[in-house]
Amino acid sequence: MATKRTCLIIGATTGIGKETAEHLAKKGCTFMPFHVTPLADMDFMYNVNQKGTFLCMQEQIRLMLNQDKQGDAGKRGIIVNMASMSGLIGVPYAAPYSSTKHAIVGLTKSTALEYASEGIYISAVAPGVIDSGMPVLEESYNGGAYSREQAAAMHPLNRIGTCADVAKAVDFLLENDFITGGVISVDGGITAR
Repeated sequence: MATKRTCLIIGATTGIGKETAEHLAKKGCTFMPFHVTPLADMDFMYNVNQKGTFLCMQEQIRLMLNQDKQGDAGKRGIIVNMASMSGLIGVPYAAPYSSTKHAIVGLTKSTALEYASEGIYISAVAPGVIDSGMPVLEESYNGGAYSREQAAAMHPLNRIGTCADVAKAVDFLLENDFITGGVISVDGGITAR
């Protein structure tokens, strides 16, 4: 490992994750446990994930409340939030990220109850490992944390998800007249374990 890295490995307590963590630790990679996570990291995650979602929802709901209810379902609008499988389960070495995604799940459920009678439907999708081209995912493969094949093997469906998988779940929520407050896992079955 040419440069010193701090590594995040999901599932580092057993099997492939544990072996990978031990291997990378021998090569000088460090892992950041919760008790030494800088407050700046938590603030960044909070501002992007939790506060960003909160502010967007406030504005969306304000606009929707000024619209007339439409159709038999009396809809004023639909909000689909982006949670994460990390918002449904615990993830070692990812407390700042995971806690903000748990907050999005709570925000989704609470506001869905608050605004259901107003015709505003609020749900979320919770993607797992998605091949989205995000540098963090590619760096994990290329940096040796785990191979693409190992990442796929973590899923009961034995593949990494695609952006299209997530888009189809969002579309499902947009087309449904009886779902609000729900969170759809788009994670190849990881959270079902």
